[in-house]
Amino acid sequence: MTEKKGQVTFFIIIGIILILAMIIIGLHTSSTPVEEQSEELSQTPLVRFVESCLGQTAQDALIFISSRGGFYGLPSESTEESLVQTAYWKIISEPRIPTREMISVEVSDYIDDNIEYCLGNFSEFRRMGYDITARDPNTQLIINEDTASLSLEYPIKLAKDDGIIEVSSFAKEIDARQFNDLLYTSEMLTSAMPEEGVCVTCLKEIEKDTDTYIKYLVSGNSTVIFAVNANNQKEPNRFVFAIEFNEPEGIKIP
Repeated sequence: MTEKKGQVTFFIIIGIILILAMIIIGLHTSSTPVEEQSEELSQTPLVRFVESCLGQTAQDALIFISSRGGFYGLPSESTEESLVQTAYWKIISEPRIPTREMISVEVSDYIDDNIEYCLGNFSEFRRMGYDITARDPNTQLIINEDTASLSLEYPIKLAKDDGIIEVSSFAKEIDARQFNDLLYTSEMLTSAMPEEGVCVTCLKEIEKDTDTYIKYLVSGNSTVIFAVNANNQKEPNRFVFAIEFNEPEGIKIP
């Protein structure tokens, strides 16, 4: 009888040990996501703020470079001395149309130079008592068919008595359908223009096919500046570029 009681006591002790072990393991497992969640939540306001500025600055970049033929800094072949400053997309018969990759770099450079205007030196976070340090931003942009995908490497450190927040990578996707439509229409228009002057018939056909309206301005003897406008009012709603024609005596538009 005593031997049986001893066996029962032994199994009870083993059971208690197993139950305690399971409780300890469960507590440890459940505490890990809570810590990770707490850290993630502490970063959320900063991430949302920077990514919001990233998207807004990217939209501003598309509007700005659209007015300059797809360039942030005007190339040497441009109408820099004209009232309307933009890049040449064709000089007589030689095309100068920028590639999507070139335009992506121009947009990225604009964002790197101008995102700080949106961030405002992180004044809201400074008012909350954070000491802030940030390195130079580095943006990469990929223009897709309907969207533009942005990735920003921007190491930021927020320090306060109760801890440190460090984030370095941000991402944002913006609508690029209208930008791509205007870009495509501008490419069509440039290809359709003959050397000797503006083909008004070609211009009207392109307007009809692309649901745009196109304005043009004679600048000097042989340069015409074109503005391809979207029929809706979403931004960016205009793409501007120049073509130099083989008309040394002056452009004659029928």
